[in-house]
Amino acid sequence: FVPKLKDHLLSRLLSLDYDGNERVFTDAERNSVRFINNLNKVSQAKHLQINYTTYDVRRDQDTLKPGYGGAVMTLSREHGDDTHPFWYAQVLGTFCVQV
Repeated sequence: FVPKLKDHLLSRLLSLDYDGNERVFTDAERNSVRFINNLNKVSQAKHLQINYTTYDVRRDQDTLKPGYGGAVMTLSREHGDDTHPFWYAQVLGTFCVQV
């Protein structure tokens, strides 16, 4: 679990574009991610606020509660004739961790 978590966090911290596949980092790169209090202070949030751009190019914000219809849709990063233009997901949980 921890190596995959570090891979995910490193991708976000390095502002790498997400193409549908998680990037795998080396152990040396993973060791550059340090958790404050060794993951003892991971907390589960009761809701998640998301900023987004609407269809008419305005800014808006939504609050999602995991497990209560927290469905999201985003543009797909896949290209090709048989690919769907959107990805769909449901928020199962939200967690806070200090890195």
